Amino acid sequence: MATIPLGVAKYIHSIWMTETDVTYLYIDSCDNLISWGGSPHHYGLIDLIAGLPVGEQVNFLEGLLPAPDTQVLPFLSIDEQHSAHVHIVPFDNSTWVLLFDATSEYEQQQKMQQQINELKLLAYQQNQLIQALEQALIAPGFNGFFNP
Repeated sequence: MATIPLGVAKYIHSIWMTETDVTYLYIDSCDNLISWGGSPHHYGLIDLIAGLPVGEQVNFLEGLLPAPDTQVLPFLSIDEQHSAHVHIVPFDNSTWVLLFDATSEYEQQQKMQQQINELKLLAYQQNQLIQALEQALIAPGFNGFFNP
């Protein structure tokens, strides 16, 4: 098995980063926000203040910190319009919270689930009609002809 050369890995990383909307929060050991980057405004995180507890500024983090080990929260609804895969990564006596936009993926998953539900409903309705037809065919007095 070949190892990807560093130059190729950097290229893959740069392409992935340009196609992925990533936000990061850097948090100290006391759960205070140190810094942030990426696109926090994408999630409505527009009034972040360094030095204040992150749980008071980013509601979904309340009670999740400090994290003893890496936590992954897939399809977390950040606001009414956006979902993210949230990774909480403890690192050197601090924590990094990484948000990878999952909005379109979540919407696609919801559409697929709706289609599955509709197909199940159609199959159920079809089964009910078949049962009704079978009951009508075996009903006493049925001679095989339709008489309105």
